Amino acid sequence: MKTLVLRSSFKNSAIWCIILSSVLRRSSSSMSCTENHVIWKSGPVEAYLHPSPWTPGATIVTHNAPKSSSSLFRLPQSSFLSLLLGARAVGDLLCKCLGVQRCAVVHRPECDAGTPANLLLLPLHGLEDTWRPHLAPEEDFQPYDPGYITSKSGPRWTDLNLEVVKERIRAKLPSPDSPFNYTFLG
Repeated sequence: MKTLVLRSSFKNSAIWCIILSSVLRRSSSSMSCTENHVIWKSGPVEAYLHPSPWTPGATIVTHNAPKSSSSLFRLPQSSFLSLLLGARAVGDLLCKCLGVQRCAVVHRPECDAGTPANLLLLPLHGLEDTWRPHLAPEEDFQPYDPGYITSKSGPRWTDLNLEVVKERIRAKLPSPDSPFNYTFLG
């Protein structure tokens, strides 16, 4: 009986050791990645290569101060501008160094409160010098975020549907009838 308990206990501890080592290996490799693969830095903003890219040169631009908001849209104006201007500089760098015409910018707010806001820059390999639309043969619409970004176009909404959404948004503004603000800050 003692042998059975010992073997069972050993198996449980071995499983936990494997799980723990896997977690530590993943977290340590991702932590060192930001330090080891930085390609650009200016003041509080830095850019590093994505550790799991789905296209060559995928880059994360972020504040190196971990206490900032995880949502781009909740940042103070100065932090917002520095992040966007940093993304513009890094996008230009990626275009020149990787020989691409354009880069895409993606923002996904992180759920972790400690993760600072970041922008993902994706070099668009294979595009021609002159822009022209690449329309997917099928359209896609999701009423809720499916957790991924698609390159498919959505179906054209009626003007009535667009008005309904516009009114929902404008109704929540401090003064719904105020004129549009076209201030350019960068």
